[in-house]
Amino acid sequence: MRDAIAKVLYSGLLITVLMACRGNFVPDNSIENRVGIASTVTTGRIQTLTDATGTAVQVKESPSRLVCLHLSCIDILAELEREPVGMYGVLTTFATSELYFGDRAQSFGKISGRGEPNLEQLLALEPDLTIGHQAQLSTQRQTLEAITPLYLVEIGSYQDAIANLKTVGKLLGESEKAEAVAWHFLDKFKAYKAKSPRNKSVMVMRGTPSAFHVATVESLVGSTLAELTPYPWELGDRSPSAISWATYSVEEILSIDPDFIFIINSSRAPDLISGLKTHRLWQTLTAVKRDQVYALDEDKIGGFTSGTRSLGQLVDEIVTTMYPDVFPEPLP
Repeated sequence: MRDAIAKVLYSGLLITVLMACRGNFVPDNSIENRVGIASTVTTGRIQTLTDATGTAVQVKESPSRLVCLHLSCIDILAELEREPVGMYGVLTTFATSELYFGDRAQSFGKISGRGEPNLEQLLALEPDLTIGHQAQLSTQRQTLEAITPLYLVEIGSYQDAIANLKTVGKLLGESEKAEAVAWHFLDKFKAYKAKSPRNKSVMVMRGTPSAFHVATVESLVGSTLAELTPYPWELGDRSPSAISWATYSVEEILSIDPDFIFIINSSRAPDLISGLKTHRLWQTLTAVKRDQVYALDEDKIGGFTSGTRSLGQLVDEIVTTMYPDVFPEPLP
């Protein structure tokens, strides 16, 4: 069935019809192809916005039917108090977090697949705009653009997250709200940064003691925390297992020996901290010996941090845990 659909989508007739309805998508080589660079130009009832790949994407004015193929989209829409008409089904667990949409997310349309969305299900949602990550979907652009305008983001820093929020906010006619959210995030972040003692190192990881991934300083999580406290985890020549997360050997972690370790974990998963504390090599770590290993419940922080809302929650949790004398509670 999927092959048959793909053949139809590639046919000249259907692409012509769909493009006529959605607008043409033409790469603009004059636009700087840099992460975080995005612009929106409105002409008549069509808006042209430039995504993280430097591609000009044409979208109708005030789009209402948005589809999320990456968690960053869920984060952005929650910040703007808007709801998607559909999303990858694998995002449902995160979207139902109270940080985002709660039980309402169960009613959103579901698209099967991960890196390759089900084309038939996507087409049935009739999206005005679909948002995904450039590392995830850039190779599928031609196929997907026959169905929907496709806006691809990059999130390597909190500045990128803010730029994505503002761009989508402008697109949806929610610029004022996006600006307010961005300024609140920045004001609180600057206050944390100004008061942080910056004398304790930290590592953020996912997984188990034998199979884990560390948020490197090139990641959204790592680059943000590095401005608040020592964060000595570089990607280097390691192959990223996610968006600038990487596997470190136990020996490498022992050589750095962080003061605090935070493990992003699902409340429905086994108790990973107990396993780590009983692991022979991990027991020699300062953080383990001092009982400074903590779980970050992904239901509470919004999953794999990818936007201002989840990032703000993660920073609150980490900074108040590491420096309780300075931050006895999260800053407002």
